[in-house]
Amino acid sequence: MTPDGAAIHILLTQTYPTAGFTEPASLSEELIAHCGPYHYQAHTQEWVFFGASDIETTLEEIEYHVQWYEKAAEYVLNKYDWDLFMMKWHDPDTFQHICWNMIDPVHPLYDQAHEEEGWELFRRVYGMGDRLVHAIEQIVGEDTIIAVVSDHGQFANTYSPDFRKALVESGLTAYDEDGNIDWSKTKAYFDNDGVWVNLQGREPTGIVQPGEEYEQVRDAAIKLLQDVKHPETGQHAFNLVCRKEDAAFMGVGGDRAPDVVFALQPIDIGRRYTLDEYEQMCSKGMWRFSRGTHGTQLPSTRFSLGGTEGVFMARGPGLKQGVTTEQPISMADIAPTLCAVYGMPPPADSQGAILHKLLEE
Repeated sequence: MTPDGAAIHILLTQTYPTAGFTEPASLSEELIAHCGPYHYQAHTQEWVFFGASDIETTLEEIEYHVQWYEKAAEYVLNKYDWDLFMMKWHDPDTFQHICWNMIDPVHPLYDQAHEEEGWELFRRVYGMGDRLVHAIEQIVGEDTIIAVVSDHGQFANTYSPDFRKALVESGLTAYDEDGNIDWSKTKAYFDNDGVWVNLQGREPTGIVQPGEEYEQVRDAAIKLLQDVKHPETGQHAFNLVCRKEDAAFMGVGGDRAPDVVFALQPIDIGRRYTLDEYEQMCSKGMWRFSRGTHGTQLPSTRFSLGGTEGVFMARGPGLKQGVTTEQPISMADIAPTLCAVYGMPPPADSQGAILHKLLEE
């Protein structure tokens, strides 16, 4: 509320699911009754309305989230016989998207005056994560294997090329007078993680013929992206642009992969942005004003204080203590490795390898 009471800002927490977020499905209703409303992820309003929440309110939501998971884990693990317990805590991801600029000097919005404040926020959030893992450890004891896995890391968001503008200027994407894509004239379009061809037989309004025309459109999109450079540094925006089938080495492929895959190159622009400049740059992307980023870079990217690589830690019977790997491992290796500890075959569709270095002989 403003001091004179003339204006008030009201934060509405997210609508929460009442079913369908557990296996077995019947457990969802039990957990809501025992633990309270299930907010599957904190801070979601900020994705829709930038500035909808201040950071302290965000941390209150994260704290609620952790408390809910602690109560849910205690309830499930003590009430039911179980063989495998899995849960996902997504809050570090969202938190880093909004606060990365506070700690990383390479970020265009970095301000040294707020660095210690930023590190304290990071300590608080990751401290909640430590507490959550410890709470589960106390319940299951030392005879149970516990694994902590993250699917990716995060680093400074310094540059977001205007993909859509480039596609429009090349004639591959067309818009009508109302600002909507004109599918009758669009041969290719950008969608979050790559370029899709408006292909006949696959897209509802596809105009590109399969075969030769399809490959011509892909070639044009690849050439276009390869020529995109940062307007100030002159560096190429991408360190990989290719057909999706050529990205199979990264695990990319299938019907849900775009026709043209790219990997953005992190770029140190060497100066600070004003907030207006940064918002102008970031508003072209899905995350609008996201200060931390991940997902459209090579999986082994490291940049300043961060990187794309995730975390894997495990302890328990059958696992060696104090072992680390020199090279990054694949997430696909984790399930086969944990199955091997139990003497079980890996999942039928598993494509990973067993990390024998981590297993007791």
